[in-house]
Amino acid sequence: PTSCAPGIRFSFHTLLRVAIVLLGIQFSLPQVMAIGGKALVMIVILMCLALAVAHALGRATGVPGRLATLIGVGTAVCGNTAITATAPVIHARDEEVSFAVATNTLFGTLAVFLYPALGHWIGLSSASFGTWAGTAVNDTSQVVAAGFAFSDEAGKVATAVKLTRNALMGGVIVLMGFLYSHGQAGAGGGGSIWPRLRQSVPAFVLGFL
Repeated sequence: PTSCAPGIRFSFHTLLRVAIVLLGIQFSLPQVMAIGGKALVMIVILMCLALAVAHALGRATGVPGRLATLIGVGTAVCGNTAITATAPVIHARDEEVSFAVATNTLFGTLAVFLYPALGHWIGLSSASFGTWAGTAVNDTSQVVAAGFAFSDEAGKVATAVKLTRNALMGGVIVLMGFLYSHGQAGAGGGGSIWPRLRQSVPAFVLGFL
């Protein structure tokens, strides 16, 4: 309803951005490095792969570019938080945000039930399952649920890996914003790199970092 628009706008533009800044307070560089260099490299590679595959599938199936980007960052980084944080930077429409959040929630919820069963069926160790869940499941809450459903050790590993993905959210948002500003500058026939950089790094991302 139209009467709800001011509250939705306040929640989406103000409360959400404050929450993202507060989310950044939870993370630290030592926490990220504690999982080990090999695991960190693996996480970065898988995040890049998820973003690339989402865009490739989007082009192949005719999904709009911004929607593919939102689904990609939701899958690669930290689910709905990444989707709603990236949306204003790439000027996504409300309908695209809603669809991406619904997609992310559906598949993440399915993973909570399917991954532990698959992990036991395949015979994964707790450490292996925790790493898999931490890199593959979307939202933080879904990762924690899937990890601890397998075992306590798997839950702890999955949480550490997922928090590392979350900590990289700021860099991914800046990259997406820079790429989209490049496209807008190209469509307009040019554009200095500095305005593009300013557009790509909104204040709430700086606060998160």
